[in-house]
Amino acid sequence: FDVDNYAQDSEMIMRLHRNMHEKKQTYSIGFNPVATVWTDVPASLKSFARQRDRWRRGLLRSVLKNSKMLFNPKYGIQGMFGFPAYLFLEIMAPYVEFTAYFTVGLSYFYGVLDRTSALLYIILAWGFASYLTVANTFISIITFNRYQRINDVLIMLFFATLEMFGFRQYHVLINIYGSFHYLINRLKGKSL
Repeated sequence: FDVDNYAQDSEMIMRLHRNMHEKKQTYSIGFNPVATVWTDVPASLKSFARQRDRWRRGLLRSVLKNSKMLFNPKYGIQGMFGFPAYLFLEIMAPYVEFTAYFTVGLSYFYGVLDRTSALLYIILAWGFASYLTVANTFISIITFNRYQRINDVLIMLFFATLEMFGFRQYHVLINIYGSFHYLINRLKGKSL
């Protein structure tokens, strides 16, 4: 795999799918829910931003290197559904979310949206994203059952909801920055 890529997990999975389809070999990539490998959690928002910037640039590198899989029936379900879903949900989502925040703010500023409509949009968007995060947390709790104490579960659900008030927007901005960082580095002749 590409040892210089910062997004090693995505890089390995994409490359495995591509190579195995190109070699026309039957294969299976499994998921082990009891694996005990964890990512080091950054100690500050600044180190979190550096980590996510590196990961974003790595993801972009992986997607661009494997872009021939996009909607290509030669790569089976991964080419027709998996890779496009990854591209739209992981790569494109921050741009869409950023554009929505920017557009709603700009529309309100110029009087296109009244205060009630802008507020309702924000509540709907944040509520839906919070719902998805909380639902994902519940699924993780139910499926893997790693957390035995009710306090741990409540804390996870509290932070899953709290994430929507500033942290998620910060993460979107980091992803946008990471994308521009990647583009600028490419223009300078750097790989990441």
